[in-house]
Amino acid sequence: MARCKYCCLVVFIVFLIGKTYSQTPTLDSIQVLIDNAQNDTLRLRYKISYAAELAYVNPSNSKKNLDEAIHEAQLLKFRQGEADALYSKAIAEAFEGNYQESMTLMINATSIYQEIGKESGVAKCYGGIGNIYYFLNNFPKAVEYYENALKIYEKNNEETGIASCLGNLGLIFQETYQFDKALKYQYKGLELEKKKDNKRGIAISYISISSIFLSMDNLSEAKKNAKEAIRVSAALMDSSTLSDGYLRLAECYRKLGVMDSAQIYLNKTIDINYKIKAYHQLAYALETQTNLYDSIGKYSLALKAHRDLLRIKDTLLNSEKTSQIIELQTKFDTEKKEKENQLLTEQNRRQEITLYSLAILVILGTGLALNIYNSRRKIRNANLTLISLNSELQQQKEEVLTQAENLQQANFAIQKQKELIEFNHRKITDSIAYASIIQTAMLPSEDIIGNYFSDYFVFYKPRDVVSGDFYWIKEKDDSVIIAVADCTGHGVPGSLLSIMGISYLNEIVGASNLSQPDKVLDELRLAVKSIFRQSPNDLRKEGIEIAMFSYNPKTNKLIFSGAKISLWICRNGKIQEFPADKMSIGLSMKESAFNLTEVSLEVNDIIYLFTDGISDQLSYETGKKYLRKNYIEFLTRISYLPLSNQKISINEMLQNWKGKNCDQTDDILVLGLKV
Repeated sequence: MARCKYCCLVVFIVFLIGKTYSQTPTLDSIQVLIDNAQNDTLRLRYKISYAAELAYVNPSNSKKNLDEAIHEAQLLKFRQGEADALYSKAIAEAFEGNYQESMTLMINATSIYQEIGKESGVAKCYGGIGNIYYFLNNFPKAVEYYENALKIYEKNNEETGIASCLGNLGLIFQETYQFDKALKYQYKGLELEKKKDNKRGIAISYISISSIFLSMDNLSEAKKNAKEAIRVSAALMDSSTLSDGYLRLAECYRKLGVMDSAQIYLNKTIDINYKIKAYHQLAYALETQTNLYDSIGKYSLALKAHRDLLRIKDTLLNSEKTSQIIELQTKFDTEKKEKENQLLTEQNRRQEITLYSLAILVILGTGLALNIYNSRRKIRNANLTLISLNSELQQQKEEVLTQAENLQQANFAIQKQKELIEFNHRKITDSIAYASIIQTAMLPSEDIIGNYFSDYFVFYKPRDVVSGDFYWIKEKDDSVIIAVADCTGHGVPGSLLSIMGISYLNEIVGASNLSQPDKVLDELRLAVKSIFRQSPNDLRKEGIEIAMFSYNPKTNKLIFSGAKISLWICRNGKIQEFPADKMSIGLSMKESAFNLTEVSLEVNDIIYLFTDGISDQLSYETGKKYLRKNYIEFLTRISYLPLSNQKISINEMLQNWKGKNCDQTDDILVLGLKV
């Protein structure tokens, strides 16, 4: 289903100039408006619109123009212009696969739109955030933001926005193999785009419909819609959507077996995506090209395309897994080169023998000519020498042919091993991605927190695709129970233990009257020890570190119990620790009942719960851990900020500390709650 993702990103880009256009403007037409603008504010509006349109053909230059526009908007105190520029830069970052930067810019733009009461701006930002979650395979979150955007568009009867939302929701149905529903949404969106005469929207709708028919193997309809998309995009001179159309048409011809046409359109989309740096779509096109060349026996071209694919995926995939694939290919290339050198050596040796034989024949022939009258005995000896040489040459020829056959068999075996490794790698990667969807679905909705606290944030960043950290929320009577936990390990083992922990907490609190944190932790410890059959002599270390509290907003009372994870409360710029017991949920050397701490909260108090992921993060420059002491000092410095800004500051600090060349050490989870 990866093919349908590439038409999702652009559907929320709208033009930011004051006048509404039924046709998508060209760069030249917008430049004319910039040159003739009557004041700085109007000129800036046109400049932002120009940079937004430029994102389709040159995201890098688009970002440079938008940075200038953001600075000018701040100098003019033009808040809507600043928000428009932030949003457009987020789109350009997303085109280049920089989703973290794109998400940060989307959030900042949303805040400004909400501040100035610009509902249409808030809606398009919701759509952009939904796109980012969609690319990260977090479909529930993507649907949540698409539906929020759709509500605003329907409220204000904005048909272009409604069409965009319908198209993206159709992509979700396609991704989950509900093709009839997907087509229904896409056709509705196409009708609205045609009604507004939005050329880019029309082209994108055709691309989405073609992609759905491809998934259904209805190749005639898929080809027809792909050609319509190409026709509209070519007239529009829109590189991104034109590339999408070429890619769908190439896939149609590949499935129809018309390989020459498939190669032509694949080369077109690859050329475009290299120019505009659309790495996700480029990766899919290169993967399709690799499979195409491989299926028609052009193995050298297939290997070249695969190398290009690996280079592009280096910025999009886990670096460790990518390096393993590159190492495997390097080994394959080295072995192949060695075998080619051996074969070449054998060929050279055979040629030398042939030359020596010819030289001997010439010498013998000359001798025979000069000594024609010599005795028959000399002639007979010369003939015997020739026969011996010919026999030796024949034997050497047979040996060379045998070696060549062995080399061919070895190359075939290496190719099969390579294909098996790639197949297993895809299966493992797909399984882990689906496990991430399951784990994300088990996490509670953050909206519950808003019923009890005035402000909050959740900073959740797994080290791998799935995480050993989790958070858990349960409403009980007039209180809310919140927990943050860190399970042994990370990746797949940690995620399995986290899912088990969530299930046990739901059973303990939901199926009984237990709501007091220390009692809940006692029961959870018994369950974990039972499932792992742990005994005092057991050397295994499976367990859970957890902090849990129950809060009643009517009394402003909080009761806390923790297993190796403390509770931190910031009041008037000072942070106080409420220590946890030094026992984990599982087997401990000294085991006793968990303690209970009661705290009276005040208005504007901030509660922090976090695992050890940030404090254990290594620095690329020094190789040292960040340490909890430094982390608490950092939280103290940013405690005056709104919690949404605190979340952004924590992420920026983390990226600066570890650097671009250092991997994330552990799963990371931080909760911030304001009374």
